[in-house]
Amino acid sequence: MDRLQQAIALRTQKDYQQALDILHQLLTEAPSAEVHYHCAWTHDNLGQEREAIPHYEQALALGLAGEERLRAMVGLGSSYRCTGQYEQAAAVFTAAMEQFPTDDSLPVFMAMTQYNLHNHADAMRLLLEVLAKTSASEQIQRYQRALRFYSDKLDDTW
Repeated sequence: MDRLQQAIALRTQKDYQQALDILHQLLTEAPSAEVHYHCAWTHDNLGQEREAIPHYEQALALGLAGEERLRAMVGLGSSYRCTGQYEQAAAVFTAAMEQFPTDDSLPVFMAMTQYNLHNHADAMRLLLEVLAKTSASEQIQRYQRALRFYSDKLDDTW
């Protein structure tokens, strides 16, 4: 097993510090988008969002692609939001929603960010649209059309 795989296995086993030790060593020897990504993820697991941010940024700058890019964007946006950097979080989630338009988790993270930015109508719109689209609940699906219609008209009266 190579050292990156070993670090991933250690993180999976919740041995975060040992995983970080290996990842930081790998960063000094052969930095790569993937190593930065796993380093960020491990910092996130430890509740160290501020330490995770530069690693997410570097992983994305180095061209992380595919599912890992999506997850890094979610991690970066979420870490920005958790540290009060709401505008940066919104920018990341906006870019992520453009790059991954079919991912239903992104509007939910954006809704939380919009709430933090006091854009409550936008937050509710995003949540209602995702709810109407993804809920398997028969009761929600019964009112799907109404939920979508009212999602951006919450302040309107007739």
